[in-house]
Amino acid sequence: MMDSRAWLLGLFTLGWSATPLVTVTAQPTEAKSDSVKAKRGPFRAVHEADAVLVPAQSTEISFSPKAYQGELRVAEVAAHGSLVRQGDVVLRIEDEAARDLVRAAEWAARTAERGLADARARQKEFDGDTERDLARAEQELAFAEKTLKGYREVERPLEKEEHEQRERSYKHSIADQEDEIAQLGKMYKEDQLTEETEEIVLKRSKRNLEEMKKRLELFLKRHVFREEYSESQQREALENAVKDKRKVVRDLRRGRETAKVLSGIDVEKAEHEAAAALRRLERLKDDLDRLTLRAPHDGIVLHGTVEERVAVTLLKRHAVVMPHAAILTIARPGPLKARFSLKEKDRFRIEAGMAVTVLPEALADRRFAGSLEPVSGFPLPDNTWNAHVNFGHADERLQPLLKAKVIVTLVDTMDALTVPVGAVFRRGERAICYVKGKSPFGIITRSVTAGPDDGKHIVIREGLAEGDEVLLQEPPQ
Repeated sequence: MMDSRAWLLGLFTLGWSATPLVTVTAQPTEAKSDSVKAKRGPFRAVHEADAVLVPAQSTEISFSPKAYQGELRVAEVAAHGSLVRQGDVVLRIEDEAARDLVRAAEWAARTAERGLADARARQKEFDGDTERDLARAEQELAFAEKTLKGYREVERPLEKEEHEQRERSYKHSIADQEDEIAQLGKMYKEDQLTEETEEIVLKRSKRNLEEMKKRLELFLKRHVFREEYSESQQREALENAVKDKRKVVRDLRRGRETAKVLSGIDVEKAEHEAAAALRRLERLKDDLDRLTLRAPHDGIVLHGTVEERVAVTLLKRHAVVMPHAAILTIARPGPLKARFSLKEKDRFRIEAGMAVTVLPEALADRRFAGSLEPVSGFPLPDNTWNAHVNFGHADERLQPLLKAKVIVTLVDTMDALTVPVGAVFRRGERAICYVKGKSPFGIITRSVTAGPDDGKHIVIREGLAEGDEVLLQEPPQ
């Protein structure tokens, strides 16, 4: 037998072909179906989630300062879970820094009031001072205009007339002296005077005549100079004086209006600063009063908030709390809600009014029936929504913050048309199924209206009939 095996091995080693001595037959495997028929029958789908019990009615307590910006440090706080009555002190924040700010605000308000009084006094004094300055400038302008007018209408004509008169006087005097000298010449010829007297008189007369002519010449030159230079400078000086005075009046009027506006602005600013300082003082005083927080109604003290997330942070003395954030929650005794987190994939599977079963972990033998509240709004930062379940109970052992499980009944019917989840395909906003036709190769693409699913099967509300055979995979294109 060993020799036969060696002989057969030799044949295969040498490459000879031979018919196998042993035939191995593969066992048939169960073929996986590529389609399934739509079936009608009972169907139930639920959504389960972990939940926490929260008060159905509660009031958050926070400190929202109007002006205070300092640190908020706890001086006294009611214990977590303690019972309080309306008006009881539940939280007191250290107020030393707030009192210092109030004192500083009082000083600032007094300073601002003093500044306002000064601004109003300056405005009143400014009106009187500028009125006097403007009146004085207008008076000086009127005097300069009068001086210029007098120069043009009175002094210049008088100067001209005086010049003409003096010129005539000089000329007349010269003519008289020439006549006297001529007369003396006649007299000398007639020998009416002695020779010595003749010499003295003639000499003096001629000298006087020459001086008079020289005076006339100087007078005329001075007049020409005055007319060409001095008079124009004097006239220009008077005209410029009028222009300068007009400019002074104009600038005073403009400056007075501008200064009046600016003075009014200063008063408005001072009024605003005084009002702002007073508002800040009032707000700081109000903040100081509100540093002691009281219970708005009877209830249970919970540290933190239960509005969006259960965030219990036990507060102790000297702990720092944040402004505008919920510090405490006062829960009304009695009704509770079950809160659970709803993920994006489940957001539109559940609807308001769906039946819910609440199973508290602390009471394993108790089940409570409830109803789902509407879910609305934008998702939270982690892309989830908070859902709430209203349920009634009379068990005093149930307290806020206890854990529970909720079972939301998505659908529970004795007559539902279903197919496997994998038989429904999405095309944008459409849901479709591939239905086998009567011909061997016929496949029909049919739009369907899908309902809830249990993870394996999905309800088909419209588009299919019982017995329709649908594909579990998309057909090749």
